[in-house]
Amino acid sequence: MQQRSTEAFEAIVIDEIINADPTLPRVPFESLNGTQKRYLRESTIATPSFYGLDEELPEGTPTTTEVTVSLEQLGLNADTHGLADTLENSMGQRAFKLKQTAKAMLETVGDILIYGNNTSNDKEPNGIHALTPAAMTTNEGSTATGAQLNFSNLDASIHLVKSGKIQLLSVTREIHRQMGAFVNFSSTSTPIRTEKNSFGEFIRMYNETELVWNDRQVQTETIADSTFSAKLGGATSSLFLLQFGLPNSGNPGIFGIQGADGMQPFEIGWLENKDVWRDRVRWRLAFGLGSTQAIGRVDGITDVAVAA
Repeated sequence: MQQRSTEAFEAIVIDEIINADPTLPRVPFESLNGTQKRYLRESTIATPSFYGLDEELPEGTPTTTEVTVSLEQLGLNADTHGLADTLENSMGQRAFKLKQTAKAMLETVGDILIYGNNTSNDKEPNGIHALTPAAMTTNEGSTATGAQLNFSNLDASIHLVKSGKIQLLSVTREIHRQMGAFVNFSSTSTPIRTEKNSFGEFIRMYNETELVWNDRQVQTETIADSTFSAKLGGATSSLFLLQFGLPNSGNPGIFGIQGADGMQPFEIGWLENKDVWRDRVRWRLAFGLGSTQAIGRVDGITDVAVAA
């Protein structure tokens, strides 16, 4: 077993697992003292009636649907061998292990935010794919075969998202490049433009909405019956139109819930049967969707030139 034995070696551990994820940082989290978040969605509204003099008015009561989001548990142990006590930087060993464990947790949560499915795995929360209603999905592909992204279909999806302003358009790196190529080499006008954000970084905009790539989204999605079915096994991807906001906000979209302590590191101590010190990182969390009209998806997109 390889051991890190000097402080100099520990100090130059360089990150090589690097993923761009502009989606997870935008998700607002609510910390709970319980294990569930419940809220109501409007189902129907009452129907007013015109009426004549002294005519009895009908009773009108709107109906609602209760939505429940339950916390799921994610955790990982970080073990430091007892031999580390002989090193000058023994606490640095533990700190490095905890840092890497927290990074691993974020990597997993970023993936679950996109592809989590509580139906197929009841230990994980639903992600964006599972939270997107069928009525808010536009299919580029047909049956099990994908197709190019069409801006006309993207515009149709934009019109479906009615509950507020879309805050983010998210695609794979491959499709982001294809959309950029359309801008650079097309002789026709395009609603895509590039501008600088408040940090001086160049960002791409589509109809005044930021267009980003997310390394958690993959170009290997499978479609079945013309719509998304699995993360792996195919050659397509999805474009998401996203709003973010807690249910009680003015823009109820994608949100997160977590236990009162959030991502929590704590000491387990020396293991009984091994000369190993154990720390643990735990995060109780889940994702939910406020309005069903705060999200949109274009799926079945293949890595080929896009079309108007």
